[in-house]
Amino acid sequence: MSQFFPQTRQITAVILGVVALYSVVLNVNAQEKVAVTMNDGTVFEGSIVPVKKYTPNVLAMIGKPSECPILMIDDGLRRVFVNKRRHIATAGIEETVDTFEIWQGDIFKTNKLRGIGSIVHKTPFSKYGRRVITMIGPKGKRELYAQGITEITPDFVRVQALKTQGKDRFFDMRYSTSSIDKKVIAAMLRRQIKNKDSITERNRLVAFFVKAEMFEEAEAELKAMAIKFPGLKKENDEKRDILKIQIHRRALNEIRFRFDAGQYRLASNMWDSYPDKANIPGEIGAEFLELKTVHIDPLKKKLADTMKQINLVAEAALNDIDFDAGQKRLIANVKKEIEDNLNPANVERFATFRRFFDDQSQSLQQKVSYAISSWYVGSSAASNNFAVSMTFPMTRELIVEYLTTADEARRLAILDELKKIETGTPELIAAIIYNLTPLFPPAAGTDLTKPIRYEVPVAAANKQKPTVEYYVQLPPEYNPHKKYPCIVTLPTTGFDAKKQLSWWTGSYLENMKIYSGPASRHGYIVISPNWWSPNQGEYGFSVHEHDCVLASLRDAKRRFSIDTDRVFLSGHFRGGDAAWDIGLAHPDLWAGVIPISGRPDKFVLHYYETALHSNIPYYLVTGDRDFGIRAARNGGDPSRGVFYMTLQRWIAKTDVDLTIVEYRGRGPDDFYEEIHHIFNWMKNKKRKWIPQQFNGRSLRTTDNFFWNFEIGIMPSRQMIAPLAFDDVKRKDTFKISVERKPIVDPKIGVKFQISPSRIGENVTLWLGPEFVDFSKLVEIGGRGSFKKAVRPRRSVILEDVRLRGDRQHPFWARLFCAKTKWVEKE
Repeated sequence: MSQFFPQTRQITAVILGVVALYSVVLNVNAQEKVAVTMNDGTVFEGSIVPVKKYTPNVLAMIGKPSECPILMIDDGLRRVFVNKRRHIATAGIEETVDTFEIWQGDIFKTNKLRGIGSIVHKTPFSKYGRRVITMIGPKGKRELYAQGITEITPDFVRVQALKTQGKDRFFDMRYSTSSIDKKVIAAMLRRQIKNKDSITERNRLVAFFVKAEMFEEAEAELKAMAIKFPGLKKENDEKRDILKIQIHRRALNEIRFRFDAGQYRLASNMWDSYPDKANIPGEIGAEFLELKTVHIDPLKKKLADTMKQINLVAEAALNDIDFDAGQKRLIANVKKEIEDNLNPANVERFATFRRFFDDQSQSLQQKVSYAISSWYVGSSAASNNFAVSMTFPMTRELIVEYLTTADEARRLAILDELKKIETGTPELIAAIIYNLTPLFPPAAGTDLTKPIRYEVPVAAANKQKPTVEYYVQLPPEYNPHKKYPCIVTLPTTGFDAKKQLSWWTGSYLENMKIYSGPASRHGYIVISPNWWSPNQGEYGFSVHEHDCVLASLRDAKRRFSIDTDRVFLSGHFRGGDAAWDIGLAHPDLWAGVIPISGRPDKFVLHYYETALHSNIPYYLVTGDRDFGIRAARNGGDPSRGVFYMTLQRWIAKTDVDLTIVEYRGRGPDDFYEEIHHIFNWMKNKKRKWIPQQFNGRSLRTTDNFFWNFEIGIMPSRQMIAPLAFDDVKRKDTFKISVERKPIVDPKIGVKFQISPSRIGENVTLWLGPEFVDFSKLVEIGGRGSFKKAVRPRRSVILEDVRLRGDRQHPFWARLFCAKTKWVEKE
C-alpha cells in the first residue's frame, strides 16, 4: 500500500500495526489472499483490510476496528470497497503467486502526478514491454509519456513511467495480465530465464503460464522441455497430463456456460464434437459425462416425450366422435402451434399435463384441457375444465389485439368482449400475458446474429433529436419463449451506440455466426441507445436524455423477450454519468446500475438517498488516479471531493448494496478487465419488486414514479430545471416515503403508510398480487382515508402492460387521489 501512498516509515509502522489488529478481529491474516463472500453470493479475492473511511488519503482510512464499517479487498490489480455488514464468510486460498521483476532502466520516482487524465492514444507494448501513451494533462493539453512493464504476476502487470528527455512524471499503473498480448508476456518472461539449462527456472515459467491460464504457452514450453531434457520424460508427461486437465476444465466450463444461457444446440454440438471424451481421466471425465447424461440428454428426452404425449391426446380427440367439428378444428390448431413452438424454454409449462397423462381417473376431455390450458397459462394455472380451456385461444387473440392496436375505441370494445369469456378473468389474463411472446417481434428475414437498429419517438423531444436510435444485440439461439437478462449500456457523448455494444458482446465469429464476448456466453440481450444530441459534450441531466434511454427500453420490451427483473443499466464516461443519474431517478426499473469511469454530480448528490433507503445495487468502476473525480469541485483536494464524500456517506450506511472497484494507478478508462467480475456480480442480482419500504427523492418534474407510487403533479416550488441547477443555491429535495405496515387485523390484507400526508397532486397507488391480497381490505394511512376492498381489473392490467411493457409484473388495480380522497379507478 505504501508504494502508492508514499509516507514516512513512522506512518507505515502505524498502518502495519492497525492491520495486525484487523487480523485478530477477522480471524484472517490480512497479508494473505482470501476469498471474501458477500451476502448476495458474490465472491472477491485478495487481502482484506477493514477501513474507517472511503478516501484517497490512506491516513484517513486507518482507525480502530470498531470504527471501521468498510472492507477493502486488495488483489494487487484493484481495490474493492464494500460495506462490512455485507460480508458473511472468509476462506483462505492456498496458492503461491510468482512474480517476475522486469528491468526497464531508469524509472521515474519523483514529481508525482496529481491525477491521470484520459489516454487518447497508446502504442502497443513492444516485445520488451514498453510503449508510449498520449494523455490529457490537468490543463487540458496532450502530453506524451514513455512507460514500461516492470513487474508481471499471473493476475496483473505493473506499468511505470520511464525517464526520457521530455517532461516526465511518476505514475504507477496496474493492468490485468490477460489484457496484455500473450505473445508480449511470453517473450518478456522467456527473457527472464537466464539459464536455459535450469529445470527449476523452466518449471517456474510453466507454472506461471498455467496460473495465468496461458495454456497454449505452457504446452509449448513443456514440448520444448521434452526435447531439451529427454531424461525427465516421466515428470514432463505428468505435468502435461495436469495441463490437459486444466484445458479440459476450461472446455467443460464453456459448454456449461452455453447450456445455462439457453444455448442448448450449441452446448450439445460442443459436447458431441469435443475430441476423445472417453479418455478424459478422473473427476473431470466424470463431469463431462454427467453434463451429457444429467442435463443435455434428459432435456432432449423431456421434449420428445412431451410432444409424443400431446400428439397421442390430440389424435385421440380428433378421432373421437364425442368432440364436434369446431372443437376438433381448435384442437388441431393448438396441436400445430405447440409442434412449431415447443422448446426447452417452455416445456415446463406442461408439467401438470405430464403428471396427469397416465392418470386413468382423468377423461380424454380433461387431458385435452390440461394440454391446452398448459400452453396458454402454464403449469400452475392449468385446468381440467374442458369448456373453459376451449376459450383460451379466443382470449389470447383479444389480448394481443388490445396490446397492439392504436384504436382506443377498439380497445374499449375488447374489454367488453373479455367480460363475456370464462377465461377473461384478471387472473387468467395476467397468466396469458406472462406466457406471451413479444408483441412486435423483428421483421421476417432479420439477421438476429447482428445488431438490430430501431428508431422510436421521444416523449420529451427536442428539435435536434425528436427520435432516438438504439441498437439491440441478441444472444446466440435467441428464443422468444425464454426470458433473457438485459443490459442497457450508454455510450459516452459522441460515441456510436452500435460500437458500444461490442464492449459487452465482443467480436463477431463469422464461422460460428455468434459474438465471442461475455454477454453472448452468459445469454444477455444488450441494448444501446444514442442518447446524446449532436455536438453535446457533457451529460446534461435533462428530461430528454432520460426519455431517450427509457423509450429505448420500453420499445425493446415489446420487441424482445426481456426478463424485466434482471435489467441492468450501465455506461462509460459521460454515459456513466447518465447511468448514475437515471438509475437513481427511476429506481423501479433496474436490478443493478454499473457506472464505469462516471462521476456523480448535481441531482445524483441529492438522490443517492434513494439508493440508501431502497437498496438499489450499484457497482462502480473507476481508477484511483482519475483526475476528473479527484479534482472535481474541490480545488484539487480529492479527500474533500464530491466523489469521495458522496460515496463515503453511501457505503458507510448499514447493509447498503454498493460495490466500489478502484483500479490501482489508473485514470479514466473503459476497464474491460473488469467485465468478468461484473457478470459474476450480475448473476446474483434481481430487481426487488416491490420493496417493503422505499424512500424517493426528486428535484425534477418527471422523476415522479417510485415502484408502485406515482405523482401526477409535483410541487413546483421544489422542482429545478437541469439548466438552472447550479443557479439554485438551496436544494429542497422533494421526499416521499411509502411503507407496507405490519397488520394484525385478519380482515386487512395490506396497509400502506404514505408520508408526508400532503404530497403533490393527482397521486396514484398501483396494486399487484405480489404485495396485495385482493380477497381482503386495503388500508391507506397518511393521506386521505381509505379502508375498502379493491377489485383486480382487466382494464388496469391490459393498459399497464400496453404502456409499461412489463409482462412479468403488471399492476392489477389502482387507487387515485386528487386531493384528500382515494377512489378506485379503471
